[in-house]
Amino acid sequence: MGEKSRKFAEMLMDMGQALGNYPDEITVHVKSMATATVHFTVTCNTDDVKWLVGKNGRTAEAIRTILHSVGVKNDCKTYLKIN
Repeated sequence: MGEKSRKFAEMLMDMGQALGNYPDEITVHVKSMATATVHFTVTCNTDDVKWLVGKNGRTAEAIRTILHSVGVKNDCKTYLKIN
């Protein structure tokens, strides 16, 4: 699960850096659970939260959809939190 989680985190980091205005301040924390569940927490500058969440949460929902699709392919459940 470690290698897969690392790849998911890299993907999230790339997306966050592409969307935000302060790419150096974006971090991704990964918490893997024993039951094939992975929790991702993206922490960014307060000005970048609006870019990662998007209008009415559409960008965040799109990111969650991508994570879910990759998770299904790798037999794990994924959750995303944006701070």
